[in-house]
Formats: sequence, structure tokens, C-alpha cells
Amino acid sequence: NVHQLHSVMVRLVAQMSLLGKSMTLEEVRYIISRICPQDGAGTPGVSPHQEIRIDSIVTATSNFFNIPVDILQGVSRKQKLINARQIAIYLCRELTSESLSAIGYHFSNLNHASVLYSYNKVKQNMTQNPRLKSTVDKIKSLL
Repeated sequence: NVHQLHSVMVRLVAQMSLLGKSMTLEEVRYIISRICPQDGAGTPGVSPHQEIRIDSIVTATSNFFNIPVDILQGVSRKQKLINARQIAIYLCRELTSESLSAIGYHFSNLNHASVLYSYNKVKQNMTQNPRLKSTVDKIKSLL
């Protein structure tokens, strides 16, 4: 997970700056274990809520709407594509622990505000539109 790797690097640099010395291997392992806990199989950073990846959400959404992945992730402003893209973004936010920026990266490098707008729009519309909620639930069941 790139986000976790970045967090580890930032934490290591901060620790070394604060302490003013190099870190021991045990100290580095401790920091890594705090950011990337291990599951029962010993795989760093894997937990039940991280099993679903952005790529699998994008693929499931593109299959459901019969839209090629590269088109779904693109910048087209056609309403059908916008709706499908916003649903995929909503699912990425709900089902992964990725940051808004990380999610945006998978959708033609959308900024965090655009990702948040898409998420909020789908979330709000789901309360008023049972068909949209049903669509989101069907895509979830494909994951």
C-alpha cells in the first residue's frame, strides 16, 4: 500500500529529526508495525477492510455498466459515465481505507475535493433514489 509506505517514511524521517540520530532496526520495525499491522498470516498491512482494492471496484463497476475501465477512469463528461464514475468513487471511499487523493489518482488524477463531491453526491442521492441504492448494492455484491 503506497499510502502506508509513505506514512512509514514520513514517520521515520520525523523520528530521526526529533532524536537527532539514526534509528536501530528494532525502532524501525516498531514504527512499521504500528502503521502496517500484520494479519494472522504475517502479511503486513492486510486487514479485513482492505481486502477490496480500488482496482477491483473499478473493474466491477465497469463490468456492471458495460463501460471499458479506461473510459470509466477517464475525463468524459457524458452523464452515463459521470454517474458510473461517481458510484465507483463512492464505493472506493466506503470499502477501502484509501485517502481521497489516492482514490482520485485512479480516476484521471481527480483532486480530493472532486472525489469528496462525488462521494457526497452519491451518498445523498441514495437516500432519495431507491434505484441508485439498488445499483450500488448490486455492484457491492460483485466484489
